[in-house]
Amino acid sequence: MTDVLLHETHHAVAAAIGAHALGLTPAQYAEAEVFFEAKTTSGFFYAHLHNPHEQRSIQQLNDQLIQLCAFGPIARVGVKEATRLMRKGDTAALTEAGDLSDTDVEIAESWAGPPLAPARVVIGTALLEAHKGRELFRNFAHKLRGAVLVCAQNAQPLYLGDVVPWAVSNEFHDRAKDYLAQQLKPKFYNPRTKANSARALVTELENRLA
Repeated sequence: MTDVLLHETHHAVAAAIGAHALGLTPAQYAEAEVFFEAKTTSGFFYAHLHNPHEQRSIQQLNDQLIQLCAFGPIARVGVKEATRLMRKGDTAALTEAGDLSDTDVEIAESWAGPPLAPARVVIGTALLEAHKGRELFRNFAHKLRGAVLVCAQNAQPLYLGDVVPWAVSNEFHDRAKDYLAQQLKPKFYNPRTKANSARALVTELENRLA
């Protein structure tokens, strides 16, 4: 059975790591408002970026941030297992590992950016959880839910920087980036992998026949 609080917390941490994978500025990060709920059997997480002067580009970034954070709960299996699963790229195995909902899977599969970005987000989230330890991470999740309740009572927004400070998420994003760089030609999950491989094969055959 899914631990809803930890599941949504993984989404939240993944959003913080994903912000760096997308190259958000410190100002954009600081202004990103988050919406978080974790009940006994259901929950949700959403991050909303603000920039009225660049509405079109910020909407694209917002969509990409949500797509990346959908992968977050895969981190619960730990760095090594998450790495193995992301390299294998089996959607069913990844779904089971993260206990992803149908909505999580649908959103994750819409990712069309750099193929290593989802792996960087998952590994960064797993590294941060490993650094804290399971119990401290659970305490962190409870504090996050408490912060959400306080903000709601005071009619105040909760920001991404309140969940994970910029310096912390940047550190674990960079750790994940370095970790992945040490892998030997890794093949990590990207929904477009199969389509791209087929397209490349067709192109190669066409070139041979030309």
